[in-house]
Amino acid sequence: MVQFYVSNAVYSGSPNLWVGDLNQDHLETLRERVSNLTYRSARQVRQFPLPFDEMFRGDNPAIFKFEIELQVVMNVLLGFVSDMRKRLNDPLGIHKTHLDLIENYQPFLMSWVDISKVRAGILKALDFKK
Repeated sequence: MVQFYVSNAVYSGSPNLWVGDLNQDHLETLRERVSNLTYRSARQVRQFPLPFDEMFRGDNPAIFKFEIELQVVMNVLLGFVSDMRKRLNDPLGIHKTHLDLIENYQPFLMSWVDISKVRAGILKALDFKK
């Protein structure tokens, strides 16, 4: 049940959920993404269009264009959210809402994945880019 509600909160696209909008497809998306997180994360890291450090810079960081699961993993490994909160120019609060989602999703996602395997996959992908 927890995965069902979390998946709907993360993938619905709206912070205001109504019970009639809860969808089983969101749970399937979550399960597929969690089961393939190491592979998918490594693949996305290999496809970074910029040098790695550049993915976290600017007022519209490129890391936000990747799957939310990769963003959560990168926050676990690098702790970039607290730094972004301090330096992003965000007068409308759009980035604040997204950074809140990363932090709120983190405890759930980390209880469902083996972070050491995901970390190893990402490091291997980064080494591949050299």
